[in-house]
Amino acid sequence: MLLPIPAALTLAFVAHCDQDVSLLEYQKNMLAAFLKAGFQQGKAAEITSPFGKRIEIPLTKAGDRFVLTFADIYIGIEQTLPLADSPAAKALYGPRIKEKFSSVNAEFDAQGVTLSRVRHPVDLTPEYLIEDMLADVQGAAKLFSTDTLGAALKDSGLTFKDIGGYYSLKFNFSNAKRSQTAYVRKETYVSNSLKTRKIISFCYDAKNAPSAEILKAILQKPFGIGGIGIEAPEGTQKNWRIFFRIDAPADIAPDLLKQYLVLVAATADDIEKELGKEDKL
Repeated sequence: MLLPIPAALTLAFVAHCDQDVSLLEYQKNMLAAFLKAGFQQGKAAEITSPFGKRIEIPLTKAGDRFVLTFADIYIGIEQTLPLADSPAAKALYGPRIKEKFSSVNAEFDAQGVTLSRVRHPVDLTPEYLIEDMLADVQGAAKLFSTDTLGAALKDSGLTFKDIGGYYSLKFNFSNAKRSQTAYVRKETYVSNSLKTRKIISFCYDAKNAPSAEILKAILQKPFGIGGIGIEAPEGTQKNWRIFFRIDAPADIAPDLLKQYLVLVAATADDIEKELGKEDKL
């Protein structure tokens, strides 16, 4: 709904669904403008509450679903988008919506986000409503991507490659004249209600198993954040590999994601340098 309703009052709602609900002349003109623009109308609902009456009219166009609302004190248009990862989307897109579409309200829940735009009906023409309110809601909707991680990486300003289950990012450390590749996994891990993404960078990759001295040197290192992982040869992966890893929050903001990636790559490169001086990873 476009206006928040106290829980104690929700039982007072009485809904009457009727395709032929009574509309004022300006409301008829407004609806007609939407239909002329190619929208399909669903069954309208007249809803009575302690706050007054309102009429909600479902509209669809090109698979997108909207609700046009007429109330005593406002006209509203809203669009609901399903999101696979609503917390991550809220962290990423919430600030962007406020920055680019300050008049659009975004309400996130477990299923997705509802974008809404309201105005007072006085002096609004149907054409103005479509060009202004609808354009804002549709513009905000276009900000969303099903790939929240890819969108966050793009917002971070980093250059990255899609390599299937991971995104890879190559960092050049000019002060040491070295480079290092970090990987961030697309799939999230869930522990209770906590969602995380794995960020790794390899510091050892060889056919021979790491020696006891190498393992001791690496495993005894104190890390303020993150830790060491070891992969034995398996399937098409023929080498022994050691990597530095951080599990970052799945809804991490782009600027903080960038810091995590730089930290992982720099730490792995430091370990690689200690082990063999070569710059291969």
